[in-house]
Amino acid sequence: MKRVTAGVLVTAAVAVGAGDARAATWSGETNGTVYRSNRLASGGHSWEGTFQFRTRGDGSVRGYAVVAYKPEIDVSGTDNALGFIRDVVPAAFGLLGPLEGAAATAGLTSIIGFDVAYGRGAVVRRGPLTGRVTANGVTLAWLGKVPGIPYDLNMVLPGGEQRVSGGRIALRDPFKGTGRVAAPGFVVRAAQARSKDEDTAESSAGYWAAHRVG
Repeated sequence: MKRVTAGVLVTAAVAVGAGDARAATWSGETNGTVYRSNRLASGGHSWEGTFQFRTRGDGSVRGYAVVAYKPEIDVSGTDNALGFIRDVVPAAFGLLGPLEGAAATAGLTSIIGFDVAYGRGAVVRRGPLTGRVTANGVTLAWLGKVPGIPYDLNMVLPGGEQRVSGGRIALRDPFKGTGRVAAPGFVVRAAQARSKDEDTAESSAGYWAAHRVG
């Protein structure tokens, strides 16, 4: 087992503004969004939460976090494709992608549109925080894989709705990466990114910030 020396612990404590290598209590908040889009749909989720943790003399971190997630999916691109096929190019079912089979079975003239139903409009995830104080700042770890939000994609017909597919919206763990010292007694981790995989683009931005309270 790797031994952490007292000198390293003092350096780490001073780096995060603790001033005491033995123990300190921190309180913080986290906010962020993830957004994905392609020609048929767009959406993602946002989150906000609070947390608290306590640093120990050996550099370890123990705490607890509560984070609320809110999903959002817009399938207006699918409705636009449906209208184009119905009104302009009746043979172009391929524009509906994975919904092509369901649309062909129901019949174009019978479909009013598509919508998304969530198992819940928002969910709260909670659990213990662990981590480590280093000379570079504070690293936190939360739930590992955050449980997603279930949803159904429905086809809207004159007589009601028919489920076409569904799944779970994957949720972002807000506590990835190392929080850096922004000021004595104040640590911030902020990140933003953009990427594109074939026809799907993704953008994300988020942060967590903590300040010493005791």
